[in-house]
Amino acid sequence: LSDSKARNLRDEVARGIEKDIVWWYKGGATTEKQYDFLCDNLEIKLHRYPNIVLYLWLGTCDLTVKQHDGLIELKSRDKSSANDLIKQFRDIYTFLRGFPTVEPVLLELPPYSIYEYNKHKGREDTKYRDDDKILHEHIRIVNTFVRETNLIYRRESPRFSLDIENCRRDRYKKPRYIFRFSTFYYDGIHPISELARLWLLRICQKVSQDCA
Repeated sequence: LSDSKARNLRDEVARGIEKDIVWWYKGGATTEKQYDFLCDNLEIKLHRYPNIVLYLWLGTCDLTVKQHDGLIELKSRDKSSANDLIKQFRDIYTFLRGFPTVEPVLLELPPYSIYEYNKHKGREDTKYRDDDKILHEHIRIVNTFVRETNLIYRRESPRFSLDIENCRRDRYKKPRYIFRFSTFYYDGIHPISELARLWLLRICQKVSQDCA
């Protein structure tokens, strides 16, 4: 269950267990909209898929919002958007308790860049770099909740951020970690084909463990 980033992974499906994944995604969908989808459709889906491991890969469209000109901005500068997203995750888990044959697993939210996305859309402004710092703190808060929740249920998400992270070390300073958005994302949000393929394989590895 996801938003548009899942489409990039689905397009890389080629063989084996990859073909067994059922994709429920919608471009631009917020967690609230996908929660509504579950409320409206899960009982029907269970007739076809009686036992489901449900991977929840949501949140990208909850921490930023798209403006009328196509650019994106922070949904909030404080932590309220991250806290709201966490509450929605909790609501989904509460809802799914009514379906004992559905096992939810949260997937970590990959970092993304307001600066790179808006640059891709033709608006390059250094102020968006400051927005990125706030965004990445919000993502850190959400992913901490994801890890803690998965720990309770003895599940684990791939650490997607590690695949785009680069460590820079100076001799007398602490290591500095940066995300290589311009290298691995084609627009600051969505992964290029090679990264999408890698993420698909990482998820498939979890599927083979969780569905064994």
